[in-house]
Amino acid sequence: MDVGYDFITPELMQAIFFRQKNVVIYPYLDIKHLRALELFTVGHSVIELDCTALNDITSILEHQEGTYSLNPPFFFVYNASSNIIQSIQKLENVRYIINSNDNVETYANGSEVLFYNKKSKNFVNLSIESKSELEFENELFHQSHGDQEVLQDLLMRIKGISTRIYKEFVESSDIKRVQVILEEYESVFARKFWSRILQFTQNFFKIIIPEELTKSLINSIPRVKSSISNNPPRDNEDDFSREYEAILSTGRSIAQAFITSLHDYRSEHVNPANLEIVQLYDPKELYNYLRNHHWKDGISADFIEQWVGLKDVLNDEEVELFFELFSKLNISTTCLKLNEKNKEITPIYTQATPSTEIKKQEPRLISSPAYYSPPPSVKNFNKFKEWILAQLEELERKS
Repeated sequence: MDVGYDFITPELMQAIFFRQKNVVIYPYLDIKHLRALELFTVGHSVIELDCTALNDITSILEHQEGTYSLNPPFFFVYNASSNIIQSIQKLENVRYIINSNDNVETYANGSEVLFYNKKSKNFVNLSIESKSELEFENELFHQSHGDQEVLQDLLMRIKGISTRIYKEFVESSDIKRVQVILEEYESVFARKFWSRILQFTQNFFKIIIPEELTKSLINSIPRVKSSISNNPPRDNEDDFSREYEAILSTGRSIAQAFITSLHDYRSEHVNPANLEIVQLYDPKELYNYLRNHHWKDGISADFIEQWVGLKDVLNDEEVELFFELFSKLNISTTCLKLNEKNKEITPIYTQATPSTEIKKQEPRLISSPAYYSPPPSVKNFNKFKEWILAQLEELERKS
């Protein structure tokens, strides 16, 4: 019997994340298990398409071909026939994972689209010659200790590093500055794995990094001391890392929406001249900056509204996780009468710098009993969303 974690493997990580290849998985795989592969789609927005419910899947994907987006779409195509697979294979600059119940091995020509037999757990047209080719993938799994949220955070870091490297290549082509970026993270990603980070950068951003340059970086003399794994708080700033880690550990969909909303907020509300380079692209550093300079009294109600509203439909579990998280972040949910299922929630406290001028902040209430009305069922999502927005407006009015 299939289970989702059967597909969280070093081989599929290499194909989907590092090589940025499209994949066809056969025979039939239950949708809930296939969704586990969203873990490897960091930097994209997942869109699901069911061939039994849509007439012309190829045209939908063709419309997205070559379009630019900060988080380009990654399509999960279910129940595809062999004819549909043949049509989709001809498209370029579209990311997808296809599942089919047909025997599609005969279409595994070339290496642009990889075909994966779920029964044999092997690729038909990709051969991994030695275990050393998966050394970095295995190291990432080792660092995560089997925790998918931690593994996702590691992949997000690689994506953040790659974005900074890409910017340097585009703006200055200064190899020394690229070296400094890589060395900032050397305590997390050893120098011997730099070539794999550069490989991801090439494949995600579709640029060419000469092999000679990669070798010179790996063999270069260290220039800076790596400190990214234990960055001390900046002078006169509090450290909100525990808040950030609590958010990312809440759930994959909530964490992805948070990271996307965080960078959107930066683009709309923050002058980039006020940020250090690492704060531009490292979401943890950016969050600490915002909490110290923009959200001193708590996370902005506008940001929360954008974050919660990023996904059109929330399931019951996501709703519960959101409210539990608000409570952890000291945005009081007492008046919401949430059922916490007898689980004690420990508030997240930050490292505050002692000062006689700093007054203790009272917990921020989403609404007061005078304005409170019980939340409608999430099954009626439009009314539920209106209710959330009303609570947020009340919070903003009182702040």
